[in-house]
Amino acid sequence: MKNLFLSAYAVNFCDHEKMHELLRACSFAGMGAELSMFSKKSKHPDFMETLMQVKDSFGAYDVSFHGPYFEVEATSPLDSEAHRDMIDAYRESFEVYEAFSAESIVMHTNQKIKLSEDNSDLQNNAIETIKEIGAMAREKGVNLLVENVGNRFTGNVLFPYEEFIQLFDRIPEDIGCLIDVGHAFHNGWDVVELVKRLGSRIKAYHLHNNDGEHDTHRLMFTEGQYYTVEDWKSLMIAMEEYSPNASWILEYAPGEQISNESVVEDVRKLLGLRRELGFE
Repeated sequence: MKNLFLSAYAVNFCDHEKMHELLRACSFAGMGAELSMFSKKSKHPDFMETLMQVKDSFGAYDVSFHGPYFEVEATSPLDSEAHRDMIDAYRESFEVYEAFSAESIVMHTNQKIKLSEDNSDLQNNAIETIKEIGAMAREKGVNLLVENVGNRFTGNVLFPYEEFIQLFDRIPEDIGCLIDVGHAFHNGWDVVELVKRLGSRIKAYHLHNNDGEHDTHRLMFTEGQYYTVEDWKSLMIAMEEYSPNASWILEYAPGEQISNESVVEDVRKLLGLRRELGFE
């Protein structure tokens, strides 16, 4: 593991004071922050300005970013205004990334689309958009990552298991992969095998749990969820063997499950398993 991060999803993206509180509670783990981004076309048009206002308060932490995704769509036709909105959103995001001296920024392959039997045009649009944003990232010295998204139960998995793996043969090698393990869980993917096949192309993970069907972003060690402690051990062994330089990002949903005590407990269990497996 390169670095351990806590995602701002846990604090509903924008409660930066609560984010600091959680990071202080977990100071024993040396965690950084994965901060969220929203473009001017979102419901939070001033979000990036707010990020810049809190920049100095995160100066003591490693920072990564989740790029805009609610309001943009990578599968949009390449000659459309929606495509231009996507490119503009990431152009602005890279400026903020540079100001924070961030480690990485992740983007989604798709968000709002409805799939049909033949999704090749949508896949091609997404790939060309990733390439275009990747070229911008290369010029700016930005570490761009692409995340597996979608849920088989709602029918929006644009890149199923094999096609997601093949995606990384179709985009430049300097564009990395972020595996969201919870998304893999509810899509029925073999996550250990996925890690083995993508290997060092994986630069980061979103870690959380769910019931195997819904994208609930529960704490990793919540009882009764899809992944057990033994499952986590098997996955951690593969993560360390095949992607030892990837960062681990705890991406929990906000709500009653989030408190200083619950997050500290999850982090301590995570670090305890790493020690048990000989990684600390």
